[in-house]
Amino acid sequence: MTESDLTHLLRAARGPVDPERAIALSAPPLQGIEPDSDTAEDWLRAERAQCRILAERALERGIEGALQRDEPARALPAARRLRGLDPLREQSHRLLMQLHAARGDRAMAMAQYRSCRDTLRRELDLAPSPETEALMRSLASPEMPPRDDYRISIAVMAFAHAEDDPDAQFLAEGIAEDITTELSRHRDFLVMARPTSARFASGGALARDLGVR
Repeated sequence: MTESDLTHLLRAARGPVDPERAIALSAPPLQGIEPDSDTAEDWLRAERAQCRILAERALERGIEGALQRDEPARALPAARRLRGLDPLREQSHRLLMQLHAARGDRAMAMAQYRSCRDTLRRELDLAPSPETEALMRSLASPEMPPRDDYRISIAVMAFAHAEDDPDAQFLAEGIAEDITTELSRHRDFLVMARPTSARFASGGALARDLGVR
């Protein structure tokens, strides 16, 4: 990956970006480089990890844009690529489940759940999180869940920032994503995925659409 490629990836991570462009920029970086020392190997590992984080955010920005245009089918390849970057990241599996459901393909949504479940069991000997299980149940049946299955639903919006400051925007979105990840660890909360909550311009718009306060 050249410096120019890294600049494009950083810009895409801040968004907006087309999902196809995000996919192209998410190619594995710094391939073909053989480190000649432990120090060089540590540096290469750190650079690749940073590029993967940027690629994940770029793909999420591309998915958000497609969803805002009501194009879930166009978002699917980017979501698949996002899952491919880290197959153990449950948020990516849940996003794919939601995209399949948005296209009316409940069977594929359930197949994605099974893929997530089997991957976690095989690689980590773990079961899916309560959030993933709750999403699976909500997509498996059109009926409302029983009353005692209700949990607090949370959507984390990006923090307010200066619109003409891309660094502030990147920081605000990063903080919102970190908060979303941490809240998702609590079984009492059902946390909306960031690409989904980002479809709403403001918390007020989200509340009106969901009929909540």
